[in-house]
Amino acid sequence: MEQQLKILSPVDRPSETQALIDCGADELFCGVLSDKDSHGSQGLNRRGGLFFNLHSYKELEEVLKTAKKNNILLYLAINEFYTEEALHYAEQQVINSLDIGVNNFIISDLGLLHFIKEKSPLANIVMSIGSTSFNTETINFYANLGAKRVVIDRELTIKEIATISENSSIPLEVIILNDKCPFIDGFCNFMHNLPVKGIMSMINNPRYFYMLKGVSAILPSEIKGKFGKNYRGCELDYFIKYKDNDSLKNSLLNYGTRSLRNKFFLDSCGACNVYDLFNANIRYFKIAGRGKTLEKKRKDILLLNYARELLYKSVAKEDFYLNVRDFRKRLFGMTCKPPAQCYY
Repeated sequence: MEQQLKILSPVDRPSETQALIDCGADELFCGVLSDKDSHGSQGLNRRGGLFFNLHSYKELEEVLKTAKKNNILLYLAINEFYTEEALHYAEQQVINSLDIGVNNFIISDLGLLHFIKEKSPLANIVMSIGSTSFNTETINFYANLGAKRVVIDRELTIKEIATISENSSIPLEVIILNDKCPFIDGFCNFMHNLPVKGIMSMINNPRYFYMLKGVSAILPSEIKGKFGKNYRGCELDYFIKYKDNDSLKNSLLNYGTRSLRNKFFLDSCGACNVYDLFNANIRYFKIAGRGKTLEKKRKDILLLNYARELLYKSVAKEDFYLNVRDFRKRLFGMTCKPPAQCYY
């Protein structure tokens, strides 16, 4: 078992790479959206659009060069589930990436796993959180197919993660910062990816309204204003309607309009739980948040790096907890909001 805690950071631009490594990132992961992919702007990973991806294989090669220079592994995310047609494009992205030296992949699709192992038997494959891993049997199933690591589902408790880790044949990875989601990733049917071309023609189409909310944060202000304050489809307000059931109506009447955002925070944090997760033999801690600013990425790495330093000093659990929360408050200028903001 690897004894050192590893910090995994997203990277979206070649210019970010060295800065993220200098802050303490041990591994990097990214997506790529290139004109060479005839699938167009319909994402081959779980973050569609140019804002969340490298723009070309040339950029991918630049990031890889910097990573190798610093002895850092770079993983390419191709982690959606694919139709037969889309799988063809995912396979082509694997081939293009292998050609420039990328040999580490984050995936969900079993067909793509077989394809990668066929093309590059020594490839390092991490099963994405989209692979819905809730138990040891699932982990070992992926291991037998050639996976080297699995991202465990974030709905599990630390106690459950510890039990699974103890009986797993390969290491586990956890998401520790950002993008806490009310849904189980591998079972979620929400459309995260949007075609970039022709987006103006979609603005007034109700069919795409909920999807466009997901990218409104990066749209021009005159367009963003059409969507109000919520910008992700899975954060939209919803309203409970009552029909032919007076008792149900009376008991729920005060609820009215609700929103999932009241219970889940996109900038979620599990830094306090690094102590227990590390003692549960978890060594890989992923920072979610492709598309976030370089400053946010840097601060996220600094927070985990601080937690790592405390661990290595063998501080008591309560001291670890208090120090990490205090450092986070000083780093981000805000207090924690448990339990909704907390991972695990």
